[in-house]
Amino acid sequence: MNTVMVTPADHPAISRELAYMILFMALFTAMTRFGLGIGLVTLMIALVRT
Repeated sequence: MNTVMVTPADHPAISRELAYMILFMALFTAMTRFGLGIGLVTLMIALVRT
C-alpha cells in the first residue's frame, strides 16, 4: 500500500494557505485576549471607583 504524502514544499499554495490560517488564528487569539484584558481592566477600575 503506497501512500502519497503532500508536503507544503511540493505545493506553495498549500503552504501559503497554512501560513495565512496560522496568522489569522494568532491575530484572532491576540485580539480576543486583548479585548478581554481591556474589559477586565475597565471593570476593575469601575469597581474601585465606586
